[in-house]
Amino acid sequence: MTNTEETTIATVLSNKSNISEPVLDFSNISKKLTNGLLSIYQKPFENTKNELAGLISKQVICITQMQSENKKLCDIQEDIELNNLFSTMETYKKKLLNIKKEILVIHKKTLKLKCNVFNKI
Repeated sequence: MTNTEETTIATVLSNKSNISEPVLDFSNISKKLTNGLLSIYQKPFENTKNELAGLISKQVICITQMQSENKKLCDIQEDIELNNLFSTMETYKKKLLNIKKEILVIHKKTLKLKCNVFNKI
């Protein structure tokens, strides 16, 4: 490069640095945009949050009620099994009484036979 070219480049660069470009303040713009977005979306988000909290509380109530009903059904099922057990016990008791009566009848008959045998001798 020649000296004239160098001086021309130097003057152009110095002129370029002297020209001040407008500096944009993005922090103010971003704050305004943030506030605008919050004003638009904050209320629906809060409403949704409140609705979700209500749904969760209702869900907890439903779960508690279902567990209570399930326990009642289990208790009823146990009662049915208990009733079946008592009915089989009653059946076996009747059978035992019948066997006892038959044994008494057989005992009486054997006593009569013994008496008859001793009387004949």
